[in-house]
Formats: sequence, structure tokens, C-alpha cells
Amino acid sequence: MHFSYALHNHLEGQAAFILGDELDEIAVQSLEAARKLADRIGELGGEVTADPTQFVERSPLGEFSLPASNSEVGIILSFVLERICMIIREYKAFLKRLV
Repeated sequence: MHFSYALHNHLEGQAAFILGDELDEIAVQSLEAARKLADRIGELGGEVTADPTQFVERSPLGEFSLPASNSEVGIILSFVLERICMIIREYKAFLKRLV
């Protein structure tokens, strides 16, 4: 499950109205990119796992967490931006290994 879906389910107050659709869109785009990467890894002979314990072990995000507030838009956006930047860094490192 993408962290944006989990976050969307916990939004409160104004944040639920302001960020709900955007978080869904981020999750859909991220999952689409992940599927493309997984397909390409498979084409190159790599192994794609469906073992959830390996998802956690391999994740650059560490343990699952949510932002400190479920209603403060600024805190939520900072949290999401931090996670997206971390994921981009990991994709970049992964792509460097392929070249």
C-alpha cells in the first residue's frame, strides 16, 4: 500500500478537503511508476517479490509512519514532500546501478 493511501485515510478537518484528491493522485502515479520499474526489472532477469516481509526489509523509508498531524496542511505536505524526495533519491541510486 502506498503511504499516500494510508495518509489519506487519516486526514482530518480542512486537510481532508484540501489534500484528499491530491494524495490519491500521488499514490496512483507512484504505483504506476513502480509497476513499470518492476516490469523492467523482470525483463532484465531480476526477481520481483510478493513477500511482504521483503518489502519492509528493502524499503528505504524504514518503519511505517504518518505525519505528526492529520489536520495541519503544512505538516502533511512537508511529510509527503520528504517521502517523495527520499523515493526519488532511491530511484536515482537504483538507476545508477543499472547503467
